[in-house]
Amino acid sequence: MRRVFLDTNILIDLAMERECRAEAEMIWELADNNAIDIFATTLSYANAAYIMRRLPMDDRYARLYALTKGVSIVPLTKAHITAAIAHPTKDFEDMLQYQCARAADCEVIVTNNTKDFTEFCSLPIMTSSEFLASVIPQNS
Repeated sequence: MRRVFLDTNILIDLAMERECRAEAEMIWELADNNAIDIFATTLSYANAAYIMRRLPMDDRYARLYALTKGVSIVPLTKAHITAAIAHPTKDFEDMLQYQCARAADCEVIVTNNTKDFTEFCSLPIMTSSEFLASVIPQNS
C-alpha cells in the first residue's frame, strides 16, 4: 500500500503527543524514506488546530507546520461535500475524509477510530498499529 490517507486523529496523535504518537512518528518516517506517500485533507488541519487551541499560539503553529512536512494535502471541495451529503451517515466529517481519500486515489485509510468508517468505507481501514504491522516486516 503506497498511497496512505491519514485521518485527523493520526495527525493529532503526533502533534499532541498522545498514546499512539510512536506509531504516527513511524508512519511519517516511512514517508520520509519514500516507502509510502501520505495524504491528509485540509479539514484535518482545521480540526487539529481546533484541538490544539489551548496551546500557546507559537507552539500551535509550529506543530501544525510540522504536520505538513511530507504530506500531500487534499483540498476539501464542493464535489467532496456534495458526495458526502448524498451518502448520509452518522459521522459527516468521516464521510468527508473518505471522499477526499477516494479522490486522492488512496489505497487505505489509517485511523485510530475505525468504527466510524466501517458503515460506509469501501477502502481498507486500519489503525496505525495495524497499518505498521502490514508494511514493516516482522522478525521471525
